[in-house]
Amino acid sequence: MLDWIFDTGNTASVGALSFLIGIFGTGLTLVGLFYTFREARRAVSAADHAQIAVENFKLRVTQHDAGRDVAEASYALDITRRHLNNGSWNDASDSYEDARRAIIRMTMSIPSLPDVQKEKLRKMAEQIQRLCNKIDAAQSGKGEYPDVAKAKTVIRSNYEVLAAIKKYIEEANPYV
Repeated sequence: MLDWIFDTGNTASVGALSFLIGIFGTGLTLVGLFYTFREARRAVSAADHAQIAVENFKLRVTQHDAGRDVAEASYALDITRRHLNNGSWNDASDSYEDARRAIIRMTMSIPSLPDVQKEKLRKMAEQIQRLCNKIDAAQSGKGEYPDVAKAKTVIRSNYEVLAAIKKYIEEANPYV
């Protein structure tokens, strides 16, 4: 077969055959490039979908944590109210501080929380801190205990804010 290729009398036929093989090879190369391009696009699309899935997972974890913080703050407020009813100022201060910490975590863990709600949480945390400071001062003999009725009124209004934030979290992600 090699003799036929190198025979000078077959130059035109060998050239034509080489040309056809070159066209066929170019066609196969283009088909291969097309499939490579298509797979690369699929890989990029898969990577984009994976990135979106990771972001959604992070959002769900954040919202779950925020939901847990809302529940913790609500529970701590309820316990604080009970301690106030019993005149257990040390315990009231401790449970109110637990609520404050949960509120601070909420403020930081929900970046999409509207500014109005963030401001309400900030004010709640400040109110709680003032009440705890007032209790601490009264226990050290440097002031009077807060008015229990006023403290309960503040707790009730705090429940309303927490309920609104809980609703916001649930609407943002119904799976929380």
